Amino acid sequence: MPPSEKQTLVGVILTKTPTGQQNVKYTARVVNRIKGNVGAVGSTFEFNTPSTGAACGVSYTIGKMEFLMGSSRGENTIRICNTLIPRTFENWVYLLTRGRNSYIRNCRCKVLEEGDALTPRSCKLSNSSKECYRKTAICRRAQGGTCEWKNDEQCS
Repeated sequence: MPPSEKQTLVGVILTKTPTGQQNVKYTARVVNRIKGNVGAVGSTFEFNTPSTGAACGVSYTIGKMEFLMGSSRGENTIRICNTLIPRTFENWVYLLTRGRNSYIRNCRCKVLEEGDALTPRSCKLSNSSKECYRKTAICRRAQGGTCEWKNDEQCS
């Protein structure tokens, strides 16, 4: 089986098509390429997601611009579990720029659930404030190459 390729982009959702009882196929117009082989700006990007949140599926609104992050192992797939979606202006700037504190420079930082072994390249996600972190914070690289939360002050 080929290795999984990570993909990150901003796109406008164009279509939504059920593909059986358990999956949905979306088509999005690429607005900004961030990472991976997602096509040129202006092209379309197709991806699948499970049809329910219980299976880590995502539901998107047609016509809305969305941050899309997933992987590809033969076909593009997006799942919401363990994915932090930007909700604030500051977090969008973080994702779409290329400076010292940008996503491009920090994408190797991983978000871990409680119970996972903490590493220098990770940020721990607390079960008690998980929703706050998902809405406001981003795991980023700090001095010395370790990772830490940014914009997490209200989540403690």
